[in-house]
Amino acid sequence: MTGGEGSVSDWDDAGWLLASAFIVFTMQSGFGMLESGLVSKKNEVNIMVKNTVDVLFGGISFWMFGYAIVFGIAGRNNPFCGFGNFFVDGNVTSSGWLYTNFFFQLSFSTTSTTIVSGAMAERTKLDSYCVFSFFNTLIYAFPAHWIWDREGWLRKMGVIDAAGGCPVHIVGGFTGLIATLILRPRLGRFSPSYQPEMSSPTNAIVGMFMLWWGWLGFNCGSTLGVTGHLWKLSARAAVTTMMSSTGGGLYAIIYSYIAFKKKIKINHMINGILGALVAITPGCMTVDAWAAIIIGIIGGACSCHGATLLVRLRVDDPVDCVATHGFCGIWGMIAAGIFTQKEVTGNFSSRDGLFYGGGMYLLGIQLLAILCVSIWTFITSFIVIYLIKATMGIRLTEAEEQLGADAVEHAFDTDDIIIKSRLANVSLSEFTRSRVNSREYHDNISLINQDNSFHISSRPTSGIVTVIKSQRRNIITPVTTIPHIGYSDFNNEKIPQDEKRLSVTNNNNNNNNNGLKTLPDSVISTPPRDDDELSLRSVISACDKLEKLQRAKSGLIHKGR
Repeated sequence: MTGGEGSVSDWDDAGWLLASAFIVFTMQSGFGMLESGLVSKKNEVNIMVKNTVDVLFGGISFWMFGYAIVFGIAGRNNPFCGFGNFFVDGNVTSSGWLYTNFFFQLSFSTTSTTIVSGAMAERTKLDSYCVFSFFNTLIYAFPAHWIWDREGWLRKMGVIDAAGGCPVHIVGGFTGLIATLILRPRLGRFSPSYQPEMSSPTNAIVGMFMLWWGWLGFNCGSTLGVTGHLWKLSARAAVTTMMSSTGGGLYAIIYSYIAFKKKIKINHMINGILGALVAITPGCMTVDAWAAIIIGIIGGACSCHGATLLVRLRVDDPVDCVATHGFCGIWGMIAAGIFTQKEVTGNFSSRDGLFYGGGMYLLGIQLLAILCVSIWTFITSFIVIYLIKATMGIRLTEAEEQLGADAVEHAFDTDDIIIKSRLANVSLSEFTRSRVNSREYHDNISLINQDNSFHISSRPTSGIVTVIKSQRRNIITPVTTIPHIGYSDFNNEKIPQDEKRLSVTNNNNNNNNNGLKTLPDSVISTPPRDDDELSLRSVISACDKLEKLQRAKSGLIHKGR
């Protein structure tokens, strides 16, 4: 930067940097939309919450110690880490650049953590993820210091990484790899009958566009200003970013069109574009437009085929973050060593790459950075995630995973389930299915025990209600507008063997324990009628298939339509 604090050039550069940081921050929305669109419907809210957690817990840890490790205070830093400016603060007249740089770098740190949330999707406990999000700043901060601080040992050797190929994408991608290996695959992920589910392809594509927009702030803002020659580098970064993503997107669409018989697979298109954006990140200011297209094409291939390779290796990465960020981050670092040209400021490249006669030195430095950052990431991320697993657990139970994190973690009303308690706290042993025979009724039926309350929402039509029997005392309390409930295992009903259900018993009732017992002043119990609108067997089958619930292990309430 030119001039002292408060000079005109500083105002211009600070304004550019803050505007870029605002754009980068919108990438959190992009990641949230993308990931929620790619996961199953019963987990889409949870993944959005985890993207929020990244800003909250990752933001506070970066303020506490992350910025100090990355940049510290000049004169106190060493090649391995920075020191100083813990709990970032300053006075009004002399902290302008400190705050500006802190806010910009904060966006990079939280982005690195957000990448990991995709690999951990659909099976990770929220409280455990909050702890991970806080400590992931440590995994990110040290490589960021090595590459971006003037005292960093890779920076002194001349490494090329303008906007975070190593500390953001390789760190995020390979932390995601360690996380998914420790978590193990989702239930049934690699079974022959598995069918992938996208809750909203539209949301995923909108998220991709938001990330595309955010990437321009990511790459162009990494000039850290627009004064002097810096605006030229920002313009170059804008063009190379767009051309690279164009190359990657074209590759993905053409590949999908050929491989899938004229069908454009949404996940391939998204992976191709995002993989190309990752690949151009290290050399966005130092390569030409034609080279950016080549980098993007190969980046798109790395992302699409890398994701396929991981599936064959039975690595469960729900949103393909390992291939898109990890593999493409490696290619981007290598590409910078090949296609880079020395630029006028010398801040981002003081050597030519291999293609321009610079020899093997720069490419060797890039490979060294890849190796060291990857090893650091594998070791530190394993320690952090394994300690969380050993101390507080990291994965949802099998029943919780089948139910979905939206219901378990957030008591969220989906189309099929509303649940108002933490399922892990309920001991469930028996259940019975009940037919609601009414054309009009209020959507408020609760199952209440000593510790928990469940709530289901029903539409004004006949349906199936699943009632859970806990080992604790239970009370079934329907609203008065329900005229009667018919139970399938009443004493006077003959049931085929494949439809037999357990009965609910109530210790306060004197009826025979072999049959269903009614509660006084609450509901009249009758067997199902022959003229009911819906087939009990067909509705139960549809409910079980829809929610993929194993009856013997279920701990939930759901309804059929």
